[in-house]
Amino acid sequence: MNYFYGFFGLLIILILTDILGYLIRFRLSGIKALYELVFLDIGYRKQAGSIGKSSDHKTILIVGDSTAVGPGAPPEETIGGRIAKNFDIDVINLAVNGATTEDIIRQIDGVSGQRFFMTIVHAGNNDIWRLTNLKKLKGDITLLLDEAKKISEKVILFRGGNIGSCPFFPLTIGWVYSIRSKKVRELFKRVAEEKSVLYVEKFMKRREDVFLKDPHRFYCWDLLHLNGNGYKVWFDYLLEEMKKAGISF
Repeated sequence: MNYFYGFFGLLIILILTDILGYLIRFRLSGIKALYELVFLDIGYRKQAGSIGKSSDHKTILIVGDSTAVGPGAPPEETIGGRIAKNFDIDVINLAVNGATTEDIIRQIDGVSGQRFFMTIVHAGNNDIWRLTNLKKLKGDITLLLDEAKKISEKVILFRGGNIGSCPFFPLTIGWVYSIRSKKVRELFKRVAEEKSVLYVEKFMKRREDVFLKDPHRFYCWDLLHLNGNGYKVWFDYLLEEMKKAGISF
């Protein structure tokens, strides 16, 4: 029993040390983000909106979570904004911060019967940190991609990478989320291959994470969401993977 209490006490000390180090390193900016995350329903609870020019253009549908909304960057610097700007394409973005994979299915249901040149799905991040059951998650992502293929011939599943490396999370908690990120990556990648959907994810180990090496350059104030510089990295990677797969806008 004494060993148990000793181990438990050591674990608490490690977690508190991680949190203290985090707050000191990042100038206490995480306190506000933590408040919004817990008390304001995943923070910034909003829908992304649309970017476009006219009905004569090709139209791309974007659905998903905060990685598609881009709360830490101006609209024109998000992935959807960069697509619209660089390729003269209309973009309808129905993504909502905090959305789980199950939530994103309902986003697609809202445009059922319409057709789009391409659909880009951003999913999985909130299922990772909310610890969504993997069996349920497999069913959700399978249904989501099936629904996406009904409205678009071209579908891309874009993943947000290794959540465990996000500087918002203390190292101890980040380790848990890294394990979860790998499991969700394997699951989503396998389902995407089965559905003939292009899977795009810039997954990096913590020691190799370019964002983590210079967080104030790539993250916004909350150290949870990327800023315009971070989205530029993701956007360039998306174009590289599309080129390899022979897919273009």
